[in-house]
Amino acid sequence: MGDPPRKIVTRYLRWFVAPGARVRYLALYHMNMADERRRAGFLARVRDELARL
Repeated sequence: MGDPPRKIVTRYLRWFVAPGARVRYLALYHMNMADERRRAGFLARVRDELARL
């Protein structure tokens, strides 16, 4: 089955933005099962990526 949301975002975002655009897809799977440490780590990663914009 793959990862349909990731495929849609990574394939079609370039089509809307620019053919050579770099796409980063950040996901936290099983968020309702993740402990506080994992959620905090994911949020820190998202903050770091957004700070690079």
